[in-house]
Amino acid sequence: MRLYKKGKSHLFCGHWNGSEIEIGLTQNLKSIPGNNQLHHHPYKEYYLIIEGKGAIQVEGRIVCLSKEMLLVVDPYEKHKWHSIDSSVGVKWVIVKEKSLPDSKNIVDMSVSGKLDYWQRIRQLVGSEVLILPSVAGAITEGNRILLVRHRLLDKWQIPGGVLELDESIQTAVKRELREELGIQLEIDELISVYSGSNWTIEYPNKDRVQQVLFFFRMKGDVSEDQIRIQKSEISEWRFHDLRNIPDDTIECCKQKAKDLLEYKGRTFLR
Repeated sequence: MRLYKKGKSHLFCGHWNGSEIEIGLTQNLKSIPGNNQLHHHPYKEYYLIIEGKGAIQVEGRIVCLSKEMLLVVDPYEKHKWHSIDSSVGVKWVIVKEKSLPDSKNIVDMSVSGKLDYWQRIRQLVGSEVLILPSVAGAITEGNRILLVRHRLLDKWQIPGGVLELDESIQTAVKRELREELGIQLEIDELISVYSGSNWTIEYPNKDRVQQVLFFFRMKGDVSEDQIRIQKSEISEWRFHDLRNIPDDTIECCKQKAKDLLEYKGRTFLR
């Protein structure tokens, strides 16, 4: 048997010092708590609705919740309460996979501002498949390519991301590498373009994205001590042999590695 004593309180939850998990129970709340901010944790959170109605924003998607519904928020998914039905309020149990003081990572809205364009579209269409223009940039050393492990998918991939409004594909790929890895590179060549349903990605929450993706080879000096990963999205990075890409790599990135090896000056259309 093990017994734990509640530590410093945070709203209704608090930390149970030494415990592997953390459990909290709210009162029936008729409005959103005052310290409600967009945030993420390095572990899963479970929201079990006991009574009432409300909605939580998770990675730009509004999830409506009511009695006897369970929401699982995956590690590093940015979330906050979106609304509470003031006529009935909402009461919930929260279970955190770990009891870690100071593990709440607030998203700096002065930097991130409003939601990304694709997140605003996701709010409007719900779980429908989105067609999104995307970019990826190959950073190579000889026959090795830099891959990053995506936290939500827990798979290796070539760094990249989605275009923002008023942004060109050239600007987007340089921005994504700067955000994800902290490095500034220039475009060398356009290796391949991918479209069609065979390049659709499904996320853990069942959202699906059909990519129209532009894959570039980048150029510029990169030293390992320059690299600073975006920890909210990337868990690690590593150079891998282009001829021996890990099995747990996103399928479209396996194809990109093949295309990079076979490239002879003419862009592939996939």
